[in-house]
Amino acid sequence: MFRYMAFSWNAASCEQSTAARSLGANLMQTTSGWREVLRSPGLTVYCANTRSGSSDVHMMYAQSGVVLGALFEYTPIKEYHTPRTIANLGERDTARIVETSGRDLIHHYWGRYVAFLQDPVSGIRRVLRDPTGHLPCFSTTFEGVTVIFSCVADCLSMRVLRFTINWSYITARVANGLGQAEESALNEVSEIYGGECVTFAREGISRNHYWHPAEIIKSDVVEDSDFAVKALRSTTRSCIHAWAGCYGDILHDLSGGLDSSIVLSCLADAPSKPRVTCLTYSVPDSGFGERPYARLAVQRVGCAHIEYERHPEIVCFSDLLDMSPAVNPPAGGCSFLELTCIENEIASRVGATAISTGHGGDTLFGSTGHAEAAVDYVRRHGIRWPLLRHAAHVASRTKVSIWAALTHAVRAGLSRESVDLVRKNQIELRKLLAPALIDAGLRGMFTPHPWYRSIAEVPSGIAMLVMDIAMPTPFYDPLRDPSGSHPESICPLHAQPVVELCLRIPNYIHFHEGRDRGLARRAFELDVPKEILRRQWKDSIPGFGELIFMQNLEFARELLSDGMLVQNGLLDRRCVETALSGRPTKSAGSVAEIFDYLMVESWARIWSNSKLHAAA
Repeated sequence: MFRYMAFSWNAASCEQSTAARSLGANLMQTTSGWREVLRSPGLTVYCANTRSGSSDVHMMYAQSGVVLGALFEYTPIKEYHTPRTIANLGERDTARIVETSGRDLIHHYWGRYVAFLQDPVSGIRRVLRDPTGHLPCFSTTFEGVTVIFSCVADCLSMRVLRFTINWSYITARVANGLGQAEESALNEVSEIYGGECVTFAREGISRNHYWHPAEIIKSDVVEDSDFAVKALRSTTRSCIHAWAGCYGDILHDLSGGLDSSIVLSCLADAPSKPRVTCLTYSVPDSGFGERPYARLAVQRVGCAHIEYERHPEIVCFSDLLDMSPAVNPPAGGCSFLELTCIENEIASRVGATAISTGHGGDTLFGSTGHAEAAVDYVRRHGIRWPLLRHAAHVASRTKVSIWAALTHAVRAGLSRESVDLVRKNQIELRKLLAPALIDAGLRGMFTPHPWYRSIAEVPSGIAMLVMDIAMPTPFYDPLRDPSGSHPESICPLHAQPVVELCLRIPNYIHFHEGRDRGLARRAFELDVPKEILRRQWKDSIPGFGELIFMQNLEFARELLSDGMLVQNGLLDRRCVETALSGRPTKSAGSVAEIFDYLMVESWARIWSNSKLHAAA
């Protein structure tokens, strides 16, 4: 997989210059595959395992910097245009980027990248991460040198950087499911967030958010449904076509739902004509009804289709202890223990270098916001006659009376009630927490990402979209050696132009004609089978997670009952033992809650491993 590492230091300091040279030599000697792509006073950049187009090196004019990853031209889209992939940046483009302190990258380009910039006049150095891509960016320090990296395993391989567990972050993660903003699970590491620029100058280090969803939400609001339909279709197709041009063969995760079917239709008509193979999961004898819809989508575009039967017995929780070291514990469910291995094996078999998904469509296209569509209208326009139509749509979809929907819209819209993005009662949903943790006053407003501080008054559907792009799909597979050659995961709906457009479209426009994701259905009515367009429900696999959990109950009991979370007073030992006894109990935590603790516990044990410390 693609990785990078950079060193930034004060070039006037002999000590820091010596330390930087030592770090660079160490990196090149201890691990293979690295190459130096930029060297200038106070800044050197290295990368490994580049891939043309998708994980590439984009040089700037006259050694003024380098952009690592994927970089595309960003043109305001009213009609479809063929996307242009950026190779290197010329003199004029470089001058514009340097003069704007990097902001021009945000406004005229998009992709999945981290940029390293050097002002040749002032000597100021900057690191800028793109707003919505999934390429990680972390930093630590060594003898005054700032080390910027994508993969912490590379830091460990150098044998001079040491890391310790940040139990404050772990406490917040256990209590809320997420860690607090501007911290990481390692004391010595900080994250550079999407759209954030870190500036290194003589006066010190400063951080600024060049891109913020709160600013996008308020600018150039799109309320013309006809224009929104054209813009949504052309923008989505253009961005997916841009990604398709980076790969010759793509494995597409096709559920049979609307979002993954939209992505498939765009991949199928991409100008680069990639070879697409679809993968659909099923469970024997479950009544799981996704396959017929997936088959319809595949028949429409005429690509290869693999249907894979899932079996709970192949999932082993003990694999958690074999995860690669990571800055933070993985988030989400246990599916990566099963599905990533399956997808990597199938991708290898069909020659795919990328795995695409329709992830993000629910929040982007307004599925999570339709209940607040009328509230959104009141906040923007007050009480006007169109409110009755929007309230009627909400009432029909949410099974409440139109009077109830109208009352809620007026009360919530005029009072501008704030949205708690991570619910304040989240701690109450966690059944296994230690009493001391519950009493520690963790019930206040929780901000696991800096974006959350400025969008408290936005409608909940838009807030959910912000949450979704703030917590992206991991770039590195937790169970794979990051230095190996693996297919890249792409989430094309999270492309910056698509995200910005969807942030500008109010919930009541997304809720077109009272249909879930109604605007997206209309935009792609000629591209997606009508049976999928008419379908407004999602299938689930009842009891599948519980079966996986019960088959791994003994391991879960051994890991958690006397584990580090219990020993550090975060989990209640008696509650844990009761929940993992296998006997019915009202106090037992949910499968999702327990699995989250298992991931955190496994992560902590990996970092406490004496062999890991010896390697460092």
